[in-house]
Amino acid sequence: MKTVSETLLEAIRSCGLSDQKLGIQAGVNRLIIGRFKRGGHLRSDTIDALCEVLGLELRPTTAHKRQGRKD
Repeated sequence: MKTVSETLLEAIRSCGLSDQKLGIQAGVNRLIIGRFKRGGHLRSDTIDALCEVLGLELRPTTAHKRQGRKD
């Protein structure tokens, strides 16, 4: 299974937008996007903004829910 970072990185690389255009749409500096593409880390609010623009969402799978937990 891919990590959240791997999924986000793949979406960024395949979206067809330059770092600058993606950054403008997400309200994120293009340098931060470039740094992430080279292995850097992102803050959670930056991840949220990029995921919104890229149409990504994080959902739990039934295989990974904790036993006995009421949600």
